[in-house]
Amino acid sequence: MPSCHNIKSPCTLICPARSGSSLVQNIFEQHPRCHAVGETGHILFYTWFGLTESEKIVVRSPDQLTHQGYRLRGGEAARELLLSFFASDKEFWMQKPIGTPEVHWYFSATKKEANFGDWYWSGLEYLFPEGRFFTLLRDPCDLVISNMAYFKSTELQAWQSIERVYDLLLHERSVVNHATLYQDLVERPEEEVRRMCGYLGIEFDRACLKAFEYLYVQTPPEAGKPWSYRYAQPPEHEKKTMRFSRRDSWHRLQMLDLGRTVIAKAAKLWEKFGFELANRDRLTISHK
Repeated sequence: MPSCHNIKSPCTLICPARSGSSLVQNIFEQHPRCHAVGETGHILFYTWFGLTESEKIVVRSPDQLTHQGYRLRGGEAARELLLSFFASDKEFWMQKPIGTPEVHWYFSATKKEANFGDWYWSGLEYLFPEGRFFTLLRDPCDLVISNMAYFKSTELQAWQSIERVYDLLLHERSVVNHATLYQDLVERPEEEVRRMCGYLGIEFDRACLKAFEYLYVQTPPEAGKPWSYRYAQPPEHEKKTMRFSRRDSWHRLQMLDLGRTVIAKAAKLWEKFGFELANRDRLTISHK
């Protein structure tokens, strides 16, 4: 967790839900010099939203009279909030504000959708000016299948949630400069974890590889019960699920027009980080 020495420089994973972010969190939880905080999105973005929306209606002190002065102090305030809840003397900390902040709906409702990307990235720059940002790329069709199974969402809802994150990652202000392919991570763990650690400035430790020996999953709650977490040695069929695409389920997708748009954006995103999106023939898939 953060300390006063590293609060400005977290290792921040930004990706759609169901990309494999729990595996990455596990990797850094195992590292003896790093602490993984988890999903901080609500804390970060609701705090930043309240600060930015209040900028013109609160009485400000002299050092906050300018737009920049107010937001610099806002970044400090948000970091102080994190420190008040989480404290550690470990050298590094990692967080994963995955998905799109729920405050996105305010921008949609007030017809300020075009401003959302600027708001999002400027917020992260003020919050973590020395941060290192990275992403995890998993095939968008696999993401849709997984979203539908895990969140019980419709295919349209799944495509929409993925597209919003892709738009952020492709935004001109994006500060994400490193990507790992999920399939590469699970097929070549040590090579990819070393590459990830190298980008983040963390010395590789073999303890990280323990993350591949078990599953850590957040289990959706039953009615009236809280979310829970499960640590377990994965049976062989779950190990295979971790390691391979869900392409055998792609035939279930109706491949809505939005799906084709999202896949085209995925191809651009893969290209941005020097990869090529495989199996682009899925554009011709139809529901069976």
